[in-house]
Amino acid sequence: MGYQEQKSSALLQRDMQAAGFRVQAPVADEPTAFVATYGQGEPVIGILGEFDALPGLSQAATPDHSPVVADQAMAAAIICLRPGQHSQP
Repeated sequence: MGYQEQKSSALLQRDMQAAGFRVQAPVADEPTAFVATYGQGEPVIGILGEFDALPGLSQAATPDHSPVVADQAMAAAIICLRPGQHSQP
């Protein structure tokens, strides 16, 4: 594993914190891993996002940087789906 995604991980962590999530980092002795939590009690929903950027096959190897865009889109969706973000008709 490369653990070269410091900027991408920091960006996701910053966005999650700005949206009110508690961010714990690093996790499991992986410098770019983090856990973002929101609220308390149940239900508990877990979502795993990975960059899959191995040495020699890094994010920079694809011109569109699709792993970063996909994880950023996933983070945006999670932020939008927080309780209280939508009004009831």
